[in-house]
Amino acid sequence: MTDVRPNLAQLILDRKMGRTFERLAEDCGGMPASRRLQQMANGNRPMKNFPDPDTIRAMAKGLAVSESEIILASARSLGFAVDSAGSDELNIAGAGALPDEAQKAILNVARALMNAHSLNAGA
Repeated sequence: MTDVRPNLAQLILDRKMGRTFERLAEDCGGMPASRRLQQMANGNRPMKNFPDPDTIRAMAKGLAVSESEIILASARSLGFAVDSAGSDELNIAGAGALPDEAQKAILNVARALMNAHSLNAGA
């Protein structure tokens, strides 16, 4: 299985999910503006710099991904070779803000699923 990690344009288009760029910009809290989102998604203006921290946070919220995903996709757009170590890990955006007990419950369910899968994989 080939693992292809998206650049920022691909991530925006993948996570747009039928929304207009105006609606996507609203979901991002107005940052970046719809025109800039469209430019980023269509490559009309190549990226020269990383988005600023507030834009990264806003885009992560609007695209429902982690801030790390925005940063890594931006790095790919700028031509950086991004190390994919740990890329097979499952990350749930926002889960770190859950109470400790909720985080433990998620980990327990994940471990149970992984154990069940590893038992069934050898059958």
